Parts: sequence; structure tokens; C-alpha cells
Amino acid sequence: MRATRAILNATVIPNGFDTAVYFQYGPTLSYGSATLLTNLTAGTNPVAVSFSVGLAPASTYYYRVVGSNSVGSVNGLVLSFATPAYSATNVVTTLNDGGPGSLVDVRTTGGFVRGVGGAGTVHHVAWSVADDAAQLVVRERVHTAGLNPTPVIDRNYFHSVYFHEPGGVLFELATDGPGFAVDEDAAHLGETLVLPPWLEPRRKEIEASLPRIALPHQTPTAAAPAP
Repeated sequence: MRATRAILNATVIPNGFDTAVYFQYGPTLSYGSATLLTNLTAGTNPVAVSFSVGLAPASTYYYRVVGSNSVGSVNGLVLSFATPAYSATNVVTTLNDGGPGSLVDVRTTGGFVRGVGGAGTVHHVAWSVADDAAQLVVRERVHTAGLNPTPVIDRNYFHSVYFHEPGGVLFELATDGPGFAVDEDAAHLGETLVLPPWLEPRRKEIEASLPRIALPHQTPTAAAPAP
């Protein structure tokens, strides 16, 4: 447990039914927050479940696990804990050979309201991993730390894994490959609009909303003069 993050743990026995499990948590017994669902397959053995959640420093929280299947819903025991106060720290990490662009200096000071998404904010920070094998190694380390990484997601041009670091920032582990030449000739990258398969049915709509541009070797198409 840290000042702004804790891992909620519980053991659930599905009793032979496919079971959806989640945690309710909050500063009062009304909770107010809940984790995403974890789906357990039918079985009779105890299954450990955990979820990392963002919290406020120096605060008391209550939580319980909830299991639901075709038979009904069961609430676990109500437990509580207190997060520690924030203390200012500096973490400096050097990547690769320590050259330009390889130094990460993070300072935590605390006492701020947690950030919310919106215009002008950073959605996530992407970290490059060399290949699929390296990505799986790092993903396992993230999983061992209890930070609930996503499965590997195929982004066509690269593969991604996402997780929230202890301070609540969304991190991405992205492979360098396969690269942008998987569906275009490398010598002609960017000359045509390439869409992912799930957006192809909306090609005409998307193209109509884009501004008209010209490559350096082309002449922009001029609009017809007004009558």
C-alpha cells in the first residue's frame, strides 16, 4: 500500500458456477467506487483475486468483495485500512546509455487533488520495448507488482500492454514492430489514408471530414471559384 494506491485482495470460491467478482470501496460504508469485473470460470477451489485502486493519502477506506453468478450475489466481509500520508520524494531513472532523452526525473510532492482526464491533459505515457518477448517479460513484472496489466493488444503496427502505475498514470508498453510497412510500401508511407479494419466501413465519412492536403511533389487542388 502507498499513499495514493492500494491492492485489494480476496479469495472467492465459485462453487461450480461461472462467477463475476468485483470490489466495492470508498471512504464510508456507502463505498461509492467499484473495480472492474473479474470473471472466474466454474470451479470448486478457492481463487485469489486482487485489484489495484487509486486512493487519497492519509485517509481511511472501507472495502468488500462481491461475487455474483446465476444463483445470486454474495457480499464479503467489510474490511478497512488507512493510507499513509504523502512524503516528497525524487526518483531518477536512466535508460539505455544515459544519452539525450534517456533520463526520467519524477518528483512526488503530494497534497494535490487527483488529476482527471480532459482537453489539454496527457492521456498516457508510452514506453518502448524491443519486441514481443521483452514485452512479456515486463508485463510479468507489472503483474507480479499487482498493477493489473491488460492482455497484449494487437494495434496492427505494434503490440500494446496498458496498466496504471501506483500514482494512477496510465502507462503503455509498446513494441517497435511490426511497423508501419505491414500494409503499405515503405517508400510510399503516408500517401494514402490507411484505416484499421474496424473503421473501414466509415471510410467515406472519415475522408469527408479531413482537410485536403498535398504532398511536396503534388499541387494542391484549388477550390472552384465562386460564380
